[in-house]
Amino acid sequence: MLLIVQKLFEFWTDLDRNHSHPLSQYPLVKNPLSIVALTALYLLFVQKWGPNMMKKRKPCHLRRIIIIYNGLQIAINAFIFLGISRIFFRRYNLKCQPVDYSVTPETIQLARICYLYCLLKVFDFMDTVFFVLRKKDAQMSFLHRYHHAIMAVFCSLLFKFVPNSHFVLLAIVNSFVHVVMYAYYELTALNPNTRRHLWWKKHLTQLQILQFGIIGIHLISALIVDCGLPKFLLISFLIQTLFMVLMFSEFYYKNYIVKKRKTSERITEK
Repeated sequence: MLLIVQKLFEFWTDLDRNHSHPLSQYPLVKNPLSIVALTALYLLFVQKWGPNMMKKRKPCHLRRIIIIYNGLQIAINAFIFLGISRIFFRRYNLKCQPVDYSVTPETIQLARICYLYCLLKVFDFMDTVFFVLRKKDAQMSFLHRYHHAIMAVFCSLLFKFVPNSHFVLLAIVNSFVHVVMYAYYELTALNPNTRRHLWWKKHLTQLQILQFGIIGIHLISALIVDCGLPKFLLISFLIQTLFMVLMFSEFYYKNYIVKKRKTSERITEK
């Protein structure tokens, strides 16, 4: 155990010694422990403090706030997707992109958009906060809470120690998925009656699974080609990605295959 802790400390010190990009000095990224603390507070609120606070209260009516929130998510995620894609696909190598420590107007712009993406992972916490305040306990699944928490922590680590590198594709794919996802949420918030007519709800989960598949293949590519990225980070994030594929696949199976099968059986019995 002592050896593992020592190796982790050496790994962290080595990374901290070599990073030099201005992004690494931004708040919440400069010290990853700050994002860990924020994530811990988020988990405490949504699992304990919030439910206890709402136990004897009526659900809050937050429709207008949620409409504004969803609109902001669509606009910011679209900006991130377009801004990063424009630079990444023109400048970097898809097979394996080492850390680009160069300081140019273009790399600074990319770093700033990536930083905005990291801040957005904290803003995503509001999804669960709204569930707590509206007493939507069924929607606060382990998958939902875990996904939000781990994305915030990983984002801070990746963009501090390996900025403008192979991992940037994560922000591109994830922001695109979120544009589609929040567009669905916005339509249902504006008019709840449209929910039954939006046939593409189940495809949101398929899109989530596809995004993790793309990210997984992208990480494996960097392991095979080897362009100097820390293998510890690549392997850790690959394991996390595979875990997310399994969890989202399980969610899809239970909610769209098993339920459909049971519905078909009931209709047949009648």
